[in-house]
Amino acid sequence: MNSSKDYNLFHAELLRESGRFDEAKGILMQHDNEDDRWVVESMIQHIDKHDTLPFLLIHDGEKAKI
Repeated sequence: MNSSKDYNLFHAELLRESGRFDEAKGILMQHDNEDDRWVVESMIQHIDKHDTLPFLLIHDGEKAKI
């Protein structure tokens, strides 16, 4: 993933944690890296719940190493 894609995920997460759910979801919906699909889906689940708290990323049953 290039730094621009990293920035978009980070930016979307900051917006989500700030309660700016529509903006965060808009950024994530444009994210097209299939390797990150599981991250995007996790974030969207929290956005849809209007959850502003940080959360662990779990992939294939293990905490993601970021």
